[in-house]
Amino acid sequence: MSNDFVKKNYHIIIYTICYLSLLIGFILGENVTSGPKRDFLHTWNGAMEFNNNFLPSLLNFENIQYQTRISPIYLILISSLNDIFKSFDLTRFFLFLIISLSQIDYI
Repeated sequence: MSNDFVKKNYHIIIYTICYLSLLIGFILGENVTSGPKRDFLHTWNGAMEFNNNFLPSLLNFENIQYQTRISPIYLILISSLNDIFKSFDLTRFFLFLIISLSQIDYI
């Protein structure tokens, strides 16, 4: 019976294992290559420009201090989430949840 369960639900088991490994890495602050952390901190600084001066930052997006190729919509989302959560870590965790859970495919 357990063999049938694994055969029928292997995709759920694999996703759960992978998700838990990401979650543990997030909690422990794992940063092997240091690239994603620098990218997020640069993006965070750009989002905080939207937090401080929304309209001037949006109208002069190509001239903001922390220029990025990322869409201003994403920066506005980060800025808005930071306004809601009032915490760097909570905002980061919420983004982690949204991005990782968006990979689930309901068929």
